[in-house]
Amino acid sequence: MTRVIYDPSASSIVGDFLLEAADAKSSLLIPVVLDTGASLTIVATDIMAQLGYDPANPRLGRQRIITGSGVEYAPRTTVRSAAAIGQKVANLEVLCHDIPQKAVSTVFLDSVFSSTSS
Repeated sequence: MTRVIYDPSASSIVGDFLLEAADAKSSLLIPVVLDTGASLTIVATDIMAQLGYDPANPRLGRQRIITGSGVEYAPRTTVRSAAAIGQKVANLEVLCHDIPQKAVSTVFLDSVFSSTSS
């Protein structure tokens, strides 16, 4: 069952995201922050590696992104399938990028803890 945490007083909407491994033999359920204005899906490089994808592959295309730290180029790859909020998408293009820990704790953890502690 998909889990979506929505608390109007929190800064983010948190939900579950199911990613299929590169070998199609397993999948990983991860919590994500839903950004309704996003045009890209970003997944941490260690999660992509755990699923058998190779974010360090020099043949991957790079996507220019603008972050709080400046301009960066993130590897772009395709996951076999992804599912969230009752919808499944095959061949989803994602960027492999690590969000700084301070941003993660500010946006994500605040939402998770404020939603689960009520």
